[in-house]
Amino acid sequence: MHKSVISLSIAAALLAGCGSDSKKAPEPVNTPPESRDVTYDVRQSVRLNGQLEGKDAEGGITFSLVDPNEVKLGTLTINDAAKGSFSYQTDALEGTEVVRFKVSDGKSESISALTLRIKGGDPLYQHQWHLKNTGQNAFARNRGVLGEDINVNDAIASGATGKGVIVAVVDDGLEISHPDLSANVIAGGSYNLITGTVDPTPFSNSASHGTSVAGIIAAAGWNGIGGRGVAPEAKLIGFNFLDRDPSREIRNVQTFENFAKSHGASAYSDRARVFNQSYGNQPVIPGLMRENEFEVYQQVTTKSFNGKGSVFVKSAGNGYNYNFLGYNATGQPRYLLPKDFYTARDENRPANKGLPYHNANMSPNNTNLYNLVVSAGSANGKRSSYSSVGANVFVNAPGGEFGTYNPAIVTTDRAGCDKGSSVTQERPRTPFNGGQHPLNLECDYVSNMNGTSAAAPNVSGAIAMIMSVNPSLSWRDIRHILAMTSKQVDVNIQPIRVPLNTDASQLYEAVPAWFTNAAGFKFHDFYGFGRIDVSKAVAMARNYKANLGKVRISPRCEIIVL
Repeated sequence: MHKSVISLSIAAALLAGCGSDSKKAPEPVNTPPESRDVTYDVRQSVRLNGQLEGKDAEGGITFSLVDPNEVKLGTLTINDAAKGSFSYQTDALEGTEVVRFKVSDGKSESISALTLRIKGGDPLYQHQWHLKNTGQNAFARNRGVLGEDINVNDAIASGATGKGVIVAVVDDGLEISHPDLSANVIAGGSYNLITGTVDPTPFSNSASHGTSVAGIIAAAGWNGIGGRGVAPEAKLIGFNFLDRDPSREIRNVQTFENFAKSHGASAYSDRARVFNQSYGNQPVIPGLMRENEFEVYQQVTTKSFNGKGSVFVKSAGNGYNYNFLGYNATGQPRYLLPKDFYTARDENRPANKGLPYHNANMSPNNTNLYNLVVSAGSANGKRSSYSSVGANVFVNAPGGEFGTYNPAIVTTDRAGCDKGSSVTQERPRTPFNGGQHPLNLECDYVSNMNGTSAAAPNVSGAIAMIMSVNPSLSWRDIRHILAMTSKQVDVNIQPIRVPLNTDASQLYEAVPAWFTNAAGFKFHDFYGFGRIDVSKAVAMARNYKANLGKVRISPRCEIIVL
């Protein structure tokens, strides 16, 4: 019995040790998550990638916005809810966003504020439809069409700005002291072909063409004034190749010597990888370019920068409706018009059977293999009414219309209300010009820049953007990227057919519709390979892998890929 009692006592003790007590084990203590206020500075149009602050001792937290409607000036996206990484982008000129975010572990949460300070935007960017077309009117009577632009947004947001690329503006000169250009002008890098100094500012107060061209290429971005260039951090050098000597000591500035100085064949200009040539003529009959100029184009394109070469961008001309022949001895403009120019207007039909009066191929420099020829497009996505066209057009870019009825390009003008196109006037061509608009009281900008002269610098800026993200690209790579990424516009345009003789039943297709060429690319005589798309071009340049092979150019300029 004694042994049995001991056994029962041991068994009872064992059962007691196996949890017969009703008390539960204590649960682990939950530590509330912590968060902290965060502040970032933001640049207009540039994507900010940031990090929300939060932590929890046990881990396993998520980040979210308390109220997404608190974001009013831009777009805020939490990219990783577990880590709190986010991106933010805005086109606002300035302002502050305060957005609450919370950190939660599923049981408790902590709330803090994200402050986004938008600074240094460009006030005229909202009117620059060629960069981002929202349907704005750019101070004209009529509006453009949403989306008909060169699509710079994603490229700018990704950080591409044209930095490190030099663009030469070969024009009537360049006002290097302009407040919206000076930051991007290389000090001492320009050349005055008349005086031999480093200031190519035009002699005439009314001369503003090159200054406006330069603004389209690389007006400084995020400085709180004016607009923005396509490549807002590219560098500029200028040459007054189209200027006139007021003393008449130099009768002709446009000599071959000055051509070489300003087009990459001298130390004055050989640092440029892009040459913008918003000039040309519209001859009555086709002409031949000078052989020595051709040699300059060839050598600079194929041999400079260790064989990568520079790119020459050329405006196609403004002669679709008539030929501008220059000025007579009294300074009056001279034109060559189609026979039915005036009667066609009265009869509400196109003159010259709707055909272009000046074909871009008639201008010698435009048929040069090494010039990348650009036609102009309007804010509605179609050919600008004046733009010369032809089979030599490589791409299309915004040139706008005349700015009064339909949008032109908003860009830099000569500084001050006594110089350039925008001067003090009681009845200016647009309400933006004339010195009374609050965004242009100093008359430093103009809203009626147009022509293929405005289209070419859009392409020069685009090329600077491409080169800035991949400096190893050659001149052929640049062209390939543009051909691959440009957008087919005006897709339903019909061919232009005209009767061969008096028999209206026999029609000749003088201008075909869009067609696919032998290389498999869509092409049109009005638009080349299409309107440039900067963001697509920059994206392709970043990951460029194409091998174009070696090339041999025959004496007739036929390209043969080996």
